[in-house]
Amino acid sequence: MQRELELKGECKTFLVARRGRNFQVTLGDTTHEANLRQVQGAEHILTIADKPYRVQLAAEGDNVFVHFGRQAHKVSLTDPLLRAASEAAEGGDNSTAPMPGTVVSISVSAGDTISKGATLLVIESMKLQTTISAWRDGVVAEVNLKEGDTFDRGDFLVSLEPEEE
Repeated sequence: MQRELELKGECKTFLVARRGRNFQVTLGDTTHEANLRQVQGAEHILTIADKPYRVQLAAEGDNVFVHFGRQAHKVSLTDPLLRAASEAAEGGDNSTAPMPGTVVSISVSAGDTISKGATLLVIESMKLQTTISAWRDGVVAEVNLKEGDTFDRGDFLVSLEPEEE
């Protein structure tokens, strides 16, 4: 499951895979084996690469408050695809890349009339393919990339304009 982690104003994309009772966490090119075990209440033991850490956790929505050592941190976890879809649903005309990746295929061209939910393009990031769908009815104003192009998080992928009546 791919997520974005925001800590101290810095956003990182990471991948979490369950392996039995443990997790495999990949951040960039580095993968760590991890385990989280609740001791009592908010107190947990977080084990990373066979090294245990005593932490206290409290969750509120997409935020997790982590007390570790003598410091407390607010960590925000979001699904980059849900965030991008939410931003698009707020009436924006541009679809932006939820994470860095490569364009696998493009299903539309400028001038095409599309309906909400139509496939615009397929991207690949961290070996996972994701379909970017139309967030509303409209006309494709611009497709900003070609198949095989790479892009960064936040780059414009496709622009829509309202359908003429």
